[in-house]
Amino acid sequence: MNIKQFRYSADNFGYLLYADKSAIAIDGGAVDAILLFARQNNLKIEFAVNTHAHSDHMMGLKSLLKASGAVYFDQTALLEKGSLKLANENIHIISTPVIFW
Repeated sequence: MNIKQFRYSADNFGYLLYADKSAIAIDGGAVDAILLFARQNNLKIEFAVNTHAHSDHMMGLKSLLKASGAVYFDQTALLEKGSLKLANENIHIISTPVIFW
């Protein structure tokens, strides 16, 4: 399992988690860079997910889904599902809520 980090906007990061020829885009705001990396590495983006629903983490989602054909899970659906299978490996989803004081 590998991970590639992509910076977008002033202070956000997106990620491509990949193994073999399959990938998951996480907070995929760097759409062009993610698609280019996937194409250059013969990766099929199977899933797109977001860590939360703030607009800065959702930017580019529609473009990424349209270009990749990925299946989208929002954070609620992803937690309910509990895991995703990527290249014969189970990726377990763990909630890490933020507590504001």
